[in-house]
Amino acid sequence: MPGAGALDQSHVLTTRALAEYVDHLTDAGILVVSGRLRLPPADMVRLWAAVRQGLLKSGIVDPEAHIAVVRNWDTFTLLVSRTSTIDAASLKRFSQRLNFDLVYLLGVPPDNINRYNRFDAPFHHDALSRLETAYRNGTEELFFSEYILDVAPQSDNHPFPNRFLRWDRIDSIYRSFGGRLYTLLLSGEVVIAVVLAEAATVAVLLMGLPLISAGRSASRISLSGVFYFLGVGAGFMLAEMYLIYQLVLIFGDPVISMTVVLASLLVLSGIGGMLSGRLPKGAIPYVLLLVMAVLSAMAAGSDWMFQRILVMPDGIRPAAAVLVMVPLGLVLGLPFPLGMQYLLGNPLERAYGWAANGCTSVIGAIAAAQIAISQGLFAVVMMAVATYLMSGWRW
Repeated sequence: MPGAGALDQSHVLTTRALAEYVDHLTDAGILVVSGRLRLPPADMVRLWAAVRQGLLKSGIVDPEAHIAVVRNWDTFTLLVSRTSTIDAASLKRFSQRLNFDLVYLLGVPPDNINRYNRFDAPFHHDALSRLETAYRNGTEELFFSEYILDVAPQSDNHPFPNRFLRWDRIDSIYRSFGGRLYTLLLSGEVVIAVVLAEAATVAVLLMGLPLISAGRSASRISLSGVFYFLGVGAGFMLAEMYLIYQLVLIFGDPVISMTVVLASLLVLSGIGGMLSGRLPKGAIPYVLLLVMAVLSAMAAGSDWMFQRILVMPDGIRPAAAVLVMVPLGLVLGLPFPLGMQYLLGNPLERAYGWAANGCTSVIGAIAAAQIAISQGLFAVVMMAVATYLMSGWRW
């Protein structure tokens, strides 16, 4: 099912990457991209649209003539030429000799479509033909908004090439798979949504049961203090997940990115926590403003920074990536110890503050994944800013 690999992050098929591949082609060069054949048509449509954008950016006035798509029974291959049009005659002979079906090629005869590896209808050819017509008529946005899956080209802010689910079309997707509920659970986004609901339920129990058992003592728990630690816990995890996602571009592997970010933030926030002991209670609002300012500055300059780190020598690149995290790591370590020191007046409040912080830390990590794949990486850091703003409620 389209969406099973929705959590896989990769920058190699974004609009920027594909445009650079096209620019690097020589006069006789051909860009070749293969992928799984899916129904409904998904990544084939997205790649075709992204490559077309790249050709237009390179100054190609008739991009459709520079693109071809062939398929077998489970795989498609997209071919792109920058300086010359696709040799239709050679591609037809090649396809006939090896039993490949032509999916997209200007002027392709109908008998070359859906010929060897047959579907009930030429679904993939029809989808690309509709998209081509939409581009020629200037209605491509309407095509993407009405298509059953999210197949719009993706930027570096949204680097999830296998993410296709559209929540506003979930009912249509459910029906298209014969009303079998388990097929929806193959989508990464649906799995995340289920896990998020489970974590939220557990968090409500973990935070609600102590209030019941505390009885009258629960009135001693400050509501503003609870909101402070809810926001601090979620904000820290959202910021951490944002860095992990961004540094995948630098390290090329999410495991390495997570290792570097976790290690760096643990050390840097620990140093920030030590420095917080020198700050008075009145510094709390200013610390929260500082955290939001640093997060906003990183969000505004992340594209500029990481693109320059990316082209640095291998030995310098990791150190530069860690150096970028220093300001944010230090300020992220300030709010929690300051809150523990000044905002909570008794052991019950401190225990509840720990619980609130821990619950939203878990929820924040899960929510960050859902926000990233649905709304993009920029939305994750903006949500982190919003949660720190919530922490400043009444402070």
